[in-house]
Formats: sequence, C-alpha cells, structure tokens
Amino acid sequence: MQNQSDDSIKATNKYLEQRVLRSSDNLLNVNRILQKELDKRKLLEQELLISKKTLGAVFNGIQDGICIIDLEYNIIKANRTMEKWYSHSLPLVKQKCHNVFYGKSEPCLDCPVIRTFNNDTYEYELITYTGPKEGINFLERHTFPLKDDKNNITGLVEYVRDITKYKKAEKTLEEQKKDLELKNNAMREVLGQIEIEKKQMEDNIIVNAENLLLPIIQKLKLKGELSKYIDLLQKNIRELTSSFGIKLTEIESKLTSREIEICDMIRNGLTSKEIAGLLNITYGTAERHRANIRNKLGIVGKNVNLSSFLKTL
Repeated sequence: MQNQSDDSIKATNKYLEQRVLRSSDNLLNVNRILQKELDKRKLLEQELLISKKTLGAVFNGIQDGICIIDLEYNIIKANRTMEKWYSHSLPLVKQKCHNVFYGKSEPCLDCPVIRTFNNDTYEYELITYTGPKEGINFLERHTFPLKDDKNNITGLVEYVRDITKYKKAEKTLEEQKKDLELKNNAMREVLGQIEIEKKQMEDNIIVNAENLLLPIIQKLKLKGELSKYIDLLQKNIRELTSSFGIKLTEIESKLTSREIEICDMIRNGLTSKEIAGLLNITYGTAERHRANIRNKLGIVGKNVNLSSFLKTL
C-alpha cells in the first residue's frame, strides 16, 4: 500500500516537473520575442530621434523663414530664420501669426493664410516694410495647406523669402537700362549731326568742283582720244564723294593700280578699244585686264555685265 502511494507521488512530481519545464520554455520563448520587439522598438525610436534631429537641422538650416500655423492662427513651429526676423516677438510659438507679423489683434482680412484656409490652395503675396537702416525691404510670402489622411486641412506651412537684394538689383538694372537708353539717344543725335556735317562737306566738295574745276577743264581744248580723258575726268570730279574707289581697294583679291584705272574707264562706258588707245596698250592687253578684273571680282563664268556690276559698287 505504501509502495503504491510512493509511486503515485513520484508520478505526480514528475508530471509537475515536466509542466514546469514546459512553462519555463514557453516563458523563455515569450521573453525572447518580447526582447526582440523591445530591441526593434528601441531601434525605431533611435531612428526616429535621428530623423527628428535631421529634420530639425534642415528646418533650422534653411536661410528663408518657415513656420507652421494651425487653424486657430497659432504658430506651432518656427525656424531660426523666422525667430531672427521677428526677434522682438519671441517666443513665436503659441502666438497668433497676425500679432507677430503685423502687430494686429485680429486676423487680417485678406492675406495668404486666410486665403489658403478658405480656398484650400497655395497662395502668394509680396509685402514691403521699412527697416531701421536698410530702407524699404521686400518679402515674398508663400502658404501651403497641410492635410490629414482624410484630406482635411489641419494647418499650413508659411514660407517667407527676403528678396530685397533681388529687388534692389532689379532697380539698379532698370536705372542702368534707362541711363544706357539716354546715352544711346545722345549717340544717335551725335551720329545724326555727323551725317549732316558729312553731307554738307560732300555738297561743298561737289559745288566747288563744279564751279571751280570743271570750268577750267572745259576750257582745255584737247582733241582726239585725249578728249575722252577730259570726259572721264569730269565724270570723276562729279563723283568725288563716291565710295567706288574705296570699295575697289577693299576687295580681298587686291586689284592693281592699272586694274583700278581700267575699272573706272569700264564703269564710265569705255570699250576695250578706247581703253587701249588711251593707255597706249594693245587691244589684247586691255581684254586680258578685263578677264583678270572679272576673276578678282568673282564674276568669271557668270552672265554679268562688267560695266553694270562696277556701277553697283
């Protein structure tokens, strides 16, 4: 009887030991799972902290002003640039935006913040203010709506950019442009006066040539071929202000002085025979001069009359 009782106790103890072992294993498994979850959560918290610090550094590192405003017009976050600009109203957080930015006790009637809240849109405004030293300053205000998962507006981001330097540069550029226009107008007046004086000089030269030189030349009683020289001289005197001679000397393939002389004769209607007689050269030489002139003028092989072409120069 006693033996049966001992066996029963041993069996119960063994069973209980097995239950304890199984429970211990289960607890160890649960502990391991919890530890993994704790390690994972700790890692996420560290990453979140790093992200917050990074975001904060970026937020404060931006040189333009940024702040977040809720639906009650309270500033809930502002970067360092914004705090620097509105240092007279620190701390900015928990203050009304209209009080900080404009010194008003009530919301502005028509500003980007109001329009963004009312219209659910991006809004823009250019504002000016007078600084203590710098004079007039220019600020751009941009507002963007913030929304939750259900697309409801929960606030907005206001981005403020100081464009005073750009505006001043723009003004300077505009002043330089006006100054340049004035100088251009003055230059045009000077050039116009020069053209008038140039025309007067040309007229004086022509008048003097016609009234003083031509009468003397006409009294020269030259006969025969030499009379053609007189005709040619009279025509050239009448064209003293022509650019014909200059244009001939500017041709890339330089004409010789003899070729320039022959060009003048051809332009005034003399034939190769007449040119040969005046220059005391053969007809063939005169023709070769014509061919060389056409080659240097770039009209070889073209159906272009040399005399007509020379008259266009």
